[in-house]
Amino acid sequence: RTLCSPMPIPYSYGFENASGSGNNHTINPCWHYATDVTNGSTHAYPYDYSHSGWYSFYTNTGSGNGNYLVAPAVAHPANQLVMSFWARRYSSSSDYGGDLEIGIVDNPYNFASFRKIADIDVERTSWDEYFVYTDNYSGPDGFLCIHAPKRTTHYNDVILDDITIDALPDCSEPVNIAANVTDTSAV
Repeated sequence: RTLCSPMPIPYSYGFENASGSGNNHTINPCWHYATDVTNGSTHAYPYDYSHSGWYSFYTNTGSGNGNYLVAPAVAHPANQLVMSFWARRYSSSSDYGGDLEIGIVDNPYNFASFRKIADIDVERTSWDEYFVYTDNYSGPDGFLCIHAPKRTTHYNDVILDDITIDALPDCSEPVNIAANVTDTSAV
């Protein structure tokens, strides 16, 4: 299969061009997804769990090495990107986890080169937006990849939607901001 030309950034994808029926939907051919499990699945799926539109991407990992969703190449260095996406757990049951690893692969068809950049713990069954910054990445350019690894117990079920890849901003967004306000002062 021929790889697509690198996409200009910002680049967004919400799985809305998925086609097919049942669990056999196909997504944009510039994206690649694969399952490396003996008990689980990964697919674009039309149902009420979408963050926006009708389609989202569902990954269910029961065993094996997990599931992978690989973004197309972008026309920007791999260590100067931010990936944002919306995610939610499939179920609040303790049988279903929400573990994701974000990394870079050299080849969207070979996951042996997966180099992890960040861990994401999707904790809720409602939609939350997540951001992954690649400025600490020091490897070769490649393809951003979302990996849903096998958990040590039970299933790892996550639903993803509305993924955006963009250049790192000039200033990072503030995180872990705290305020202490009293009647006489503010810190």
